[in-house]
Amino acid sequence: MFGDFYFPDADHWGEVDGRGKYLSPEFGVDRNPAAIVIDEKNRENEIRREVRGFSRWEAKDADDPRRLWDILTGDGLPCAKPRP
Repeated sequence: MFGDFYFPDADHWGEVDGRGKYLSPEFGVDRNPAAIVIDEKNRENEIRREVRGFSRWEAKDADDPRRLWDILTGDGLPCAKPRP
């Protein structure tokens, strides 16, 4: 299993959910968009069974530190720093 971010101290997995995997012909040559979404949800369920925490955000969320902080801490990732 592979992912975008892993926070080992919190056993928390982070995924940047780009729209390309859902919209690009490269990822959907032999699958329709619904199948791609279902496969991704099944993958997420497998990950959630292996870790204590899981967060998913879109790339644009990373441009807003407050938004990303809200997503991560809202999903249970501890943070010693205050909200930006």
